Formats: sequence, C-alpha cells, structure tokens
Amino acid sequence: MTRKITFTVLALTAMLNIYAQQAELLSSKAITDLLMQDSAEVASSYGKWDQYVKEHPMDENGWRNLYDISKRYEDFLSGNDYAKTKKKETSVLGRMEKAIPDSYTFNYCAYDGGYWVYTSDEPDDASTTDKPNYAERAIKMMPENAQGYEYEKLATYLISQHDTLRLANLLRRYYESGQFPQEQLQYDYNELQGMEHGGVYIAQHQGFIIGKLILQLVLGMHRDKILYCENIATYPDYLPAVFQQIGLSDDFLASGSEYRKEVRQEMQLAMIIRYICDQSKHPVYIGGSSFSTLVLGHGVPDDMKENLYNEGLTLRYSTTPYDNRKVKRHNVEERYQLDYLRFPFCVDRTSERRNYNHTASDLAFNYAILLYDLLPYYAEHKEERFWWLNSLLNNILEAKLQTDKDVLFNVGYTMFHIRELNDKGKHYQVVSMPIHTKRQENGNMLIYSSEADEKVIFQTEPDRQ
Repeated sequence: MTRKITFTVLALTAMLNIYAQQAELLSSKAITDLLMQDSAEVASSYGKWDQYVKEHPMDENGWRNLYDISKRYEDFLSGNDYAKTKKKETSVLGRMEKAIPDSYTFNYCAYDGGYWVYTSDEPDDASTTDKPNYAERAIKMMPENAQGYEYEKLATYLISQHDTLRLANLLRRYYESGQFPQEQLQYDYNELQGMEHGGVYIAQHQGFIIGKLILQLVLGMHRDKILYCENIATYPDYLPAVFQQIGLSDDFLASGSEYRKEVRQEMQLAMIIRYICDQSKHPVYIGGSSFSTLVLGHGVPDDMKENLYNEGLTLRYSTTPYDNRKVKRHNVEERYQLDYLRFPFCVDRTSERRNYNHTASDLAFNYAILLYDLLPYYAEHKEERFWWLNSLLNNILEAKLQTDKDVLFNVGYTMFHIRELNDKGKHYQVVSMPIHTKRQENGNMLIYSSEADEKVIFQTEPDRQ
C-alpha cells in the first residue's frame, strides 16, 4: 500500500510539473500594455516567447502569445526585417503551421492574420476552392473554453457568409459561456427598443451588432430589425443578403453600376449608406455613438447629416422634418430600460480582450452625453422627470469618475472630462476638449488635449433630498 501511495504521489507530482511548464495566455492587460511599450520592450517580449516556442513547439498557448506579440512587434520593423515576417517559412504563422497544423490555435490565428493573403509562396491564380478556409476549420475545432474575442472574430465570418443557422449556434455558445457583457447587451437592447418596427440599423463595425444578433438569434427579441455592418460590406455574399432583407434592388450591385465603377472604398461605403437611406421603405437608424466613425472614420456625408434626427441612443434618417424631441422623450420615458445604470452589480468585463472594446462605464457615459439635453425641457415642463434624469446622470458620472476621469468618446475626436462639484451637495460638470495627436520618437502615438479649448457641455444639480 505504501508503495502504491508513493508511486501515485510521484506520478501526480510529475504531472503537475508538466502542466507547470505550459504557458498561460497573456492577460488582457498585458496585451493592452503592449500598445504603450517602446520598440525595445516589445522586442524583448517577442524574443522571450520566440525562444519559448522553440523549446516547447507543441505548446499552443506559447504560440498564441508569440502571435499576439508579433502583431505589435511588426509595427517597429521595416525593409528586410518586415519582409521576413511575411515569408511563409519564417513568419510566426508559417512556423506555427509546421508545429501545430491541426490545432484550433493555428487555424484561428491563420484566419485572424489573413495567412493565405499575406504569405508569398502560393501562386496568385490559385483556385479559390483550393485555398484553406481557416475560419471553417477553427469553428469546427472551437474549444469549450474559447475566449469572447474569438467568438466575435468567428461570428464575423459567419455574418459575412450570411450563415444564420451556424451563427445562431455560435452566438448561443458565446452567450451561455457568460463572457458577453451584460451591460453591452442591455445597451444593444435599448438601441433596438427605440426603433420602429422593421427598422434598419447601420453600424460601423461588428462590436455594434454582435450583441443585437444575440438578442435576435439566441433570445428571440427584436427579430424584425435589420442590421447592416459597414466593416463587412466588402464580403461578396453580404450586401446582396442585406439588400434582400431591406427590399432593395440588386441593380445597385450590378456589373457596370456606379458602385462597381468606383474604386475608392471610402466612396463605395458612402454610396451604400446613401442608397440604404434614400431607397429603403423601412425607417433607417444610425447609432448615436458611432455615426462619425462610419465611412472609414469620415462620418456620414455632410449633406445627409441635416436629415439625421436624434431620438435618444439612435439617429433616424428622415427627409421630412418631424418632432424628434417628442420621440426622444417617449423613448426615455416609456421604451428604454435604464434602472440598471443605477446599480452596477456586475464586474466590468467588457474590455477583456474583445475585438471592439466598449467598457461598461463608457457605455453608461454614452447615455449621459446623448440624453442630457432633455434636462432643460424637463426642468420647465416635468419637474419630477427632471429630478429623475438628473439623479440618473449623477449616478452615471459618479461611477465613471471612479473608473476614469477622462473619456475618449467616439462622437468626433473629443475628450470629455468630468468634474465633481460640491456646492450645496455633490453634483457634476462635464467639459469637452478636442483631441490632438502627435507621433513620438519611439513610434507611439501621443493623444492629448488642451484646457485652452475647454467647453462646458452640461452640469447636473445636487440630487433632491
């Protein structure tokens, strides 16, 4: 018996030693910190993990860490050094393919990194059907412990293929994993809740629609809403499917059309938005926090902006003037579910290695920026509603101030700063400053603002006792 116990203990110890040698995935903070490191620090991290995979060529986590770091490492390379990272036999993905070709890690990273497109070994005229579909392979091999950002990356592929059945299955797994942030889902719900039946939602990137797709395909809510994602517009199967949902003619996409003749992507994306807005018989909406980032960051064409009406969290396109403030009040008072903003019970996991980061406090701050202009009306016409909204904004700003005093908000290039005031009780002031950028000698982009450009946006009152 003693021998058996001794052997078992020794075997267990050996097993633990093996596991101890396996690398852990880099944390979300470590990945974010890479963006702030200079070339020497990044090169050191790259060298560490490059040596690790040479010593442990079967360790998937080690390869994954090297791949993640290599994307930042390549930012500092040029000439032959950069070309080496793209050659199949010397690239991280090329070496990973030799070491762990049938792994989920390789196939996911190969899809994420556009491995077929950027390696130079294959002939340009190779048949499309002969090209390996890394996304398909990764989806089939996706492990139970996949990370949220991996679900989102592969969901994007299925959205581009308009493969609703498999997309629903993938999003169900994502939702049931508990990794999709509750605050994001609530925000997505409120955006859809404020739209009319059959409304079309125009989004700049996948981060604005994945939560809405979970609501539709997994939870069965707001299935009447139609979602268009600009980042996926270039996939050949995507636009025809969206146009069919909206009821738009395929003539826009036909060979020889003005759209096909246009070679500039910026102009193509602007043409798509214009076509949807002008031709759709469904009401068309754009997220209030994203309209300026559409069309490769240039925003909605200037002549169309005068037809965008703020209805709360969304902007509705209409060539016929109407009382949008009445609709906005109705959304805030009757449609949106806002009480959750007062009680942040959940840990903020929104920024944990997602492809499109919207932290919970930033999402809450969106409400403050998009809804504060109702305060003057309520102060004059609905006193109880004024104190309700004032209290809600105080809750939002207090929570945000505890997280981050400065907010890079994505409506334009503006930095918002929150000040706590204490005259006659605690309340808050929000000021804005335009953002300036400057590239530093170490290659990092410095983002800064000037107090000389400061402008008060709004100020709350102390909560009524």
